[in-house]
Amino acid sequence: MSYQKKSIEIANNKDTTIEEKIFKVDGEVGRFNFKIYNANNSSDNLFVPQKGKEYYKTGGFKELAYFQGSCDKSYRKTTNLLNRVRYQPQGGTPYRTVNSGVEQEARAINEKLNKKVSIILENNNFTNNACPIADKNIDNSDFKELNENKVQEKLSELKSELSDEKLANSLTVGNVKFEDSEHTTNISIDDICVKKQKIERETAKIKSEKELENIPEQTKEEAETLKEKKKKQNYAYNTVAHVENKDGHYSFINKGINNILITIIGFLLFNKLLETNWMFFLDGQRSLYTTIIEKLTWKSNYSFILDWYHLKKKCETQLSLAMNNTKERNKILGKLLYYSWYGCIEKVYEIIDEIPNNYIKNQDALRILKGYYERNYDYIPNYALRKKLNLRNSSNKAEKENDLLIANRQKKNGMSWSKTGSNSLGVLTATKKNNETKNWIENGEIKFKMVA
Repeated sequence: MSYQKKSIEIANNKDTTIEEKIFKVDGEVGRFNFKIYNANNSSDNLFVPQKGKEYYKTGGFKELAYFQGSCDKSYRKTTNLLNRVRYQPQGGTPYRTVNSGVEQEARAINEKLNKKVSIILENNNFTNNACPIADKNIDNSDFKELNENKVQEKLSELKSELSDEKLANSLTVGNVKFEDSEHTTNISIDDICVKKQKIERETAKIKSEKELENIPEQTKEEAETLKEKKKKQNYAYNTVAHVENKDGHYSFINKGINNILITIIGFLLFNKLLETNWMFFLDGQRSLYTTIIEKLTWKSNYSFILDWYHLKKKCETQLSLAMNNTKERNKILGKLLYYSWYGCIEKVYEIIDEIPNNYIKNQDALRILKGYYERNYDYIPNYALRKKLNLRNSSNKAEKENDLLIANRQKKNGMSWSKTGSNSLGVLTATKKNNETKNWIENGEIKFKMVA
């Protein structure tokens, strides 16, 4: 029912007593106070009552201040520009109002998404934890692979291009299945952290440090553990995901891998992508693998790919820690990456084991590197062959989402954030990137569909 129609009905009701009120509006043309006449009967009120000095925000204001402004610029810069173009440098919208408004808007979006996902799961006979109900028969299709003849043809091409005859003769298709991209949904997931705001005052911090100075010798180890724990607590974490297939893409942000997986499963159910292959591109983090495997015990047609970029980075980092000769380290690194690119993991083990002792300064670093390969053995493909087949090798989509949703706005000039503040900006930026802004502002709804 429109405000105009409702107001006419109230005015025609002779038994209704009318009172004068101040209607405070924050809009795209300015911040104003209006006199309105409202019914004493709260059920007939045209507008939901606001708390304290809060203003009603128009759709245009939300779009300018929240989505077009705060997602890209600081709250101060956003409000300064907003008040300037509205010719209200004095008595305009304070930046803290925009700050709290962003968090309020993100909270409303999260509530809508959670409710939508809950309804989707229920309608598909799934529990709230995104698992099928015990008596529900899931139509779990087999993993849809590329035509074997096509794979073998590209493998032969790859072998013929290699100058290393020994490698060419031993080259295989690798450990990971080759998915048919026409029937596959690619899912990239990654965690990102920003500097967390300090809750305690500086004076309290100094006092705490003085107290730590008096710790006895026998508790030094406990003190170091406490120090490391505090370091870890100085960051606000978010989990970002990117889902794509031949029809489009969609971005997600949430707190924790379990929560974001529930949302993703709801999204895939809603978009009728349950029967497609689900290919997860990950960075090798153990918690990601274990959580996904535990969550998808009911699904058979999914697989993992260890992201090439993170594999390369792991080799570089661990060899720098392990070896004391830069020239030799670079030689070893080149060999490791060469054989890793072709999925020859057994050869990688040989190279690591054959590093001369006089070049090793940290044996544990080599042990960690070898353990990394062993742990991810089943997820390291023949990257060269996948490239030949025009298949993805990287989780760079998730890395890019980290930049777009979090890093570009929140990792500048030593900025620090609360967990709620960081997540709120990420939620609004994801809403904007998913082309949901207009529908959300005008209708309070989320389409939850792939963006072409």
